Amino acid sequence: MESLKKVRIDRWDAALDETTRWKAYEAFTRCRHAAFLVWCNEQIPDTSLPSRTALYAWAATMRTQEMARRLADAKTAQIEAGQIAEAGGVDDETLSMALKSLATDFVLRKGNIADATALIKSAVSLRESGTRAEALKLLREKFEFDAVKAVLTQLPRLQKIAGDSGLDDDQKIAAVRMELFGKDAPKA
Repeated sequence: MESLKKVRIDRWDAALDETTRWKAYEAFTRCRHAAFLVWCNEQIPDTSLPSRTALYAWAATMRTQEMARRLADAKTAQIEAGQIAEAGGVDDETLSMALKSLATDFVLRKGNIADATALIKSAVSLRESGTRAEALKLLREKFEFDAVKAVLTQLPRLQKIAGDSGLDDDQKIAAVRMELFGKDAPKA
């Protein structure tokens, strides 16, 4: 149960802005009292240094706030993931829920909403590139089908061109292109 003790107005971090306070907490989680005091002297030299007891009490309060902050960030990331998925054309409800879950999990583990958003954008981008690759494959298959169909309808004329001994290979290719594509035939 959380303590009903009020936070002192002259607490060592009272003058710090929110960003600096969270940077200090992050630095404290990576080291302990002595190393943290060195960090404070380097990063926030105008701040009075806390006692060991005050520092650990502050860390406990920050830890509680950190969990609340991560939960709020996770909810925000979940909403953003849904918006990114919708903007990316993700129609599959299961995939959309998976992206939201991934964003929530990422924020709860790492505590960084910007990284979670970037991760979801990458996932949607990969899905879109896969969809584009599928579309290109279908277009290529349609072109090949249309080309084979055109060759079969023009087969007697193409055989006549291929059998003409008066034409060299380059002239035969040009004549086949003209026969298949007309005046829009690609140039060699």
